[in-house]
Amino acid sequence: MEAVLVLACIAQRYRIKLAPDHHEVTPLPALTLRPKNGLRIMIEERDAEAFEPGASNF
Repeated sequence: MEAVLVLACIAQRYRIKLAPDHHEVTPLPALTLRPKNGLRIMIEERDAEAFEPGASNF
């Protein structure tokens, strides 16, 4: 549950996208479902208004 909370806080302030040169995402079934060979991502800071209390993210 702690990891979910940390990811939610990060997602409020940053936009996370797949890198343009990313390989095809293939699921790897194990104890948990995860992407085979990981994910290449880009992180962009959101506008200041996007994470103010009461602001809509849509």
